Amino acid sequence: VSTQSTGYYITNNLRMYSYQLVPNMGQIPPCNASQLGNQHDSGAYWCVLANTPHGPIPAKGRQNKAWYPYGGKEHATTNFSYIHVMPGHALSLQRYNGTPHPPAGALDLGRMPDGTLYYVVICHSHHGNVPGKAKLHTPIGPKAWYSHGGKEHENRDFSFVVAHPAGGFPHGGFAPNPASHPLTPGRVVRLTSKAHGKNLRIHQNGVIDGRGGTGQWATFTVHARGPYIALSLAEHPNKFLAIRNNQLTHGSGGKFCTLIVKHHPGDGTISLESAEHRSQHVGILPNGDPKGPHQTGTGDHGKFYVN
Repeated sequence: VSTQSTGYYITNNLRMYSYQLVPNMGQIPPCNASQLGNQHDSGAYWCVLANTPHGPIPAKGRQNKAWYPYGGKEHATTNFSYIHVMPGHALSLQRYNGTPHPPAGALDLGRMPDGTLYYVVICHSHHGNVPGKAKLHTPIGPKAWYSHGGKEHENRDFSFVVAHPAGGFPHGGFAPNPASHPLTPGRVVRLTSKAHGKNLRIHQNGVIDGRGGTGQWATFTVHARGPYIALSLAEHPNKFLAIRNNQLTHGSGGKFCTLIVKHHPGDGTISLESAEHRSQHVGILPNGDPKGPHQTGTGDHGKFYVN
């Protein structure tokens, strides 16, 4: 497949080619590294670049179709390009932190005829983590837009898509690679607390603790949330593990249920950080009681074996 253009970022004054734009020709999406989006109603989406009458616009896409936001509406097209990551490189997400400057390596692929620049982003919304476009300079500061349900939606909570060398993730970034860890979307798992030795569970009344066995209240299904995950009870799919109001609780699958997986190769465990409240983690005390997420880091209280 021919490539449309090649992107690079600069590290120590060296131009490092990090991605190529591969035109859609009806093929299966050529690169899962750019599969960073997930809508609650329709599943996974790739970050793509739509070729429109208004210029190239960052968009969401699947095999042979993309949707982009423009002029208050959602527009569909088959004229788009996939973002194909080159060997030795990776994509990660860096959440917008209120500053007017993009992170190093942010993909600025959108170009309007008037010179307006748009970044490739993931919008964190009530529709899910949806690929979209972001503009840094507006009268009210940086903001983003995504398309859903025939409309263009404005959003202020978003993450930049950043390109960088594989293994060298920018500070605050997360490199999705589901195949490298046991919490692959679709898998049914149990999480054994390192501190207490039994399984994490959600009681029928919604209370969370670490005294579970192997039954329905301690068995979870892994769901994709862009580069992150969510965990619902396998036999009660509307009940998700959540971190909200400084408490370990349950939810219905929204933003408080989105979790970042952190790996600990030394002992084979993982930790789960809230994507909505960064630095807050799922934790269990040695007696099996839940630990406050704002008091939990990545020590033994915040570590779990995946079974």
